[in-house]
Amino acid sequence: FKFRIILQIKDRGEGRYKKNLSLLPEKWNKFSIPIDDVAASINEKKIADLNFFRWNPKNDVTVYFDNIRLISPGFEKADSNSETSTATKNKTTGYSDDIKYKVKKNVLAKPGNSFSFILENPTLSSVNSYPWTGIVQLPKKKLANPTTLALKSPSGTNLPFQYRILNRWDDGSVKNILIDFQPTIEPKRQKVYSLFWGENINDDVSQPVLNIQNLDDKIQINTGNLKFIINKTHFNLFDTVWLDSNGDNIFGNNELITENCDIIISYSGNLFKSSLDYTNYTLKIIESGKMRTCILAQGYLKSATGQSLCKFETVFNIFAGKNFVEINQNFIFPKHFPVESALFLTPFPSKINQIYSPNTGVQMNLPVMLFQSDMEKCEVRYGGRQLSFDKNLSDWVDASNSSTGITIALSPNWNLPQKGYYVDKNKLATYLWAPVASELDMKNALSSVGKQSNIVRLTGIKSSHDLLFYFHKEDMAQIETKETANAFLNPLFIP
Repeated sequence: FKFRIILQIKDRGEGRYKKNLSLLPEKWNKFSIPIDDVAASINEKKIADLNFFRWNPKNDVTVYFDNIRLISPGFEKADSNSETSTATKNKTTGYSDDIKYKVKKNVLAKPGNSFSFILENPTLSSVNSYPWTGIVQLPKKKLANPTTLALKSPSGTNLPFQYRILNRWDDGSVKNILIDFQPTIEPKRQKVYSLFWGENINDDVSQPVLNIQNLDDKIQINTGNLKFIINKTHFNLFDTVWLDSNGDNIFGNNELITENCDIIISYSGNLFKSSLDYTNYTLKIIESGKMRTCILAQGYLKSATGQSLCKFETVFNIFAGKNFVEINQNFIFPKHFPVESALFLTPFPSKINQIYSPNTGVQMNLPVMLFQSDMEKCEVRYGGRQLSFDKNLSDWVDASNSSTGITIALSPNWNLPQKGYYVDKNKLATYLWAPVASELDMKNALSSVGKQSNIVRLTGIKSSHDLLFYFHKEDMAQIETKETANAFLNPLFIP
């Protein structure tokens, strides 16, 4: 039978890390714990105490400890026949080989052949492999022309990434590199990542899926978890989206999650839609890579009679292996039009059972309107009732049922607090400007859009609103939805 002992590590503050260890008697039990797991609970740089204990034991036992050590990621097990181990052999059965360590070859570069940078997670939730795009500046004369370039985690593991050299110093050496990869960082923590280059650098890594097919009438995207189509004849935002719910890589009809999405602005009683532009609309890939691809859609919002209201510019940020898409949205108004509403419409073919937003909780009475009328003022309207809250409406909302759901996060870049979400059984409308508010002069409102958003991943892109569309399997506890929305709204940064 197994018995339990508890490992406890304390830091100089009040942080504690505990782990249950189940031991087989009369055997040599081996355990290893990643330092990242410990760092999620304590400050690993200020460890003050390490101990083992039992809790309410029914009988006494004798436990032998040996080889308790911190192993650098730059080390690996050596040949057991090479040297005699310094570990003490016990009479305990099951311990058959000595353990010795040697430096790994081709993991750590020679001095001068690497450069490290720090990323920080500013949120109270974990960032789990969420895409990061950023510029890393290298010192002058550090890197001339990279032949093999590898990105490594703090533990020395190769990470899949893409890079592009942006510019060089006056001596020709590399200055700024644009990097895309998908880090994991615990809440309120920092991690160090390193670029390595040179002839002996091992850059082998498993690459996530990102397959883009640029066809005559559409662009078809497959990220491994998500498949969707953007039409080239007219702009539906998402023409069709499938979520690979069962992991068979087939994307069957029963995995369709949304279709015929639209961007709609109401003006003077008429609806102007992105899907009605069949003449001016263009679609093109503006950046292509193995970790991230960007697609730009441009056209005009038009009425059923062909009248144009304004120009739209929509940038899709698509990521390898992910079931979400980031949108950078911008509008260009030629005149001062007082609009009644502006929204993204997302149909939901399978029935929505509930709507969740952190500051207003779970709502199951549909249809429902979540609306922010002013700073620190929001309300929930359904069935003739109106619930008021003295707080801001959350920047994300999740509409779901027992099998699938859609999370939409909205980050406005203009100086207006008003926004909202309307949810019925088969659709979700994300309001950049809600009809329950007064009319808005969009041209004036857009003039308040200042510096580039920190969610925009391309230079030169102006965005009035940044949005995340996260298509997911059942997550009634809102664990992954919360982490994904927070990672989008509060990007990692280089401190």
